[in-house]
This record gives sequence, C-alpha cells and structure tokens, in this order.
Amino acid sequence: MNGHHDWKAIRSLLPYLYEFKGRIALALTLLILAKFANVGIPLALKDVIDALVPSQQDIIFLPIAMFIAYGMLRLASSLFSELRDALFAKVIFNSVSRIAGNIFQHLDNLSLRFQLQRQTGGISRVIERSSKLSGREKQCVAIAHRLSTVIDADNIIVLNQGRIIEQGSHQQLLAQKENYATMCALQQTEGTKNHE
Repeated sequence: MNGHHDWKAIRSLLPYLYEFKGRIALALTLLILAKFANVGIPLALKDVIDALVPSQQDIIFLPIAMFIAYGMLRLASSLFSELRDALFAKVIFNSVSRIAGNIFQHLDNLSLRFQLQRQTGGISRVIERSSKLSGREKQCVAIAHRLSTVIDADNIIVLNQGRIIEQGSHQQLLAQKENYATMCALQQTEGTKNHE
C-alpha cells in the first residue's frame, strides 16, 4: 500500500472518530504526558545515583527526594497509559462496531448471486467449523448469509429490517414454510446453478 491509499483509508475512518473528538484529544494528551514521564524516569534515576556520591553523604534528603521523584514518574507513566487506554476503549469499541455494521449492511444488500459467486460466506464456514469443535456447552452467536452454516444451531433468529420475523431450530423453521424455508430453497437453487 502506498502513502496515498494509507491517507485515503485514514480519511475514511474520520467520520467514525469525529463523534469522540473530546475523548481522542484527551487520550492523545495522556499519551504525550506518559511519554514525557517515560523520558523523565531515566533522568530521575540518574539524579538518584548522582546524589549517592560519598562526598554528599551529609545531605541524605537529596537521594530520598530523587528516589521519590523517580517513583512518582514511574507511577505517572503507568497511570497516564492506563487512563489513555480506558478513555480510548469506548472509541475503539463504538467505531469498530459501526464499521462492522456498515460492512454487514453492505454485504446484506448484495444479491444472493453475487454472494454465491464471490463466496462471501467463507468466513461463515470457519465460524461453523469452530462452533462444532467448541462443543455444545458453549454459546456461539453467528450472523450468517449462508444458511447452511446455521443448520445445526439450537436457535435461529431470522431478521428483516432489524425485526425478528421467525425464530426456532432449522427443522422448525422449515416446517413453518415461511421466509427461512424460502431462503433455504433459494440458496439451494442458486448453489446448484453455480455448480452446473
């Protein structure tokens, strides 16, 4: 990737980050403060060592003060880093979930033919294999375009424009002969056309 594409990718992320501009500014400030504290740690340690020179043994306060300054800088560095991470966690979580939602919505709007030809359900096969390997005692939530990936699920929820329209096991939903059954039939038809 060259520099032009890198900046284009960064610009495309800005709308997701703009909502959190205050948190981002504070996190960057904490990052800078943590870096200053990190730079100050070796300097404070140097002063502690220099204060321990035998000729200055009369002034015991100086090494203790330098040692306290060293400890405070170490604490400040860790504190600023932790605060930065805590502030930025909400930014990361919300931005990633919004980007993932937009990607899912885009994939959902693509035609079934496109999804079958481009095999956009490849990730679903990985999820299906891992959920079978993990055992029945664990819960797995999967968003699937390829219905074959959820056949063994205990509970399948069918959504239309964000609303639940059907819910049940694979066999129960097929028996209802509604949307899920229609989508299964369409995917089987599309799949056989593509393999011919």
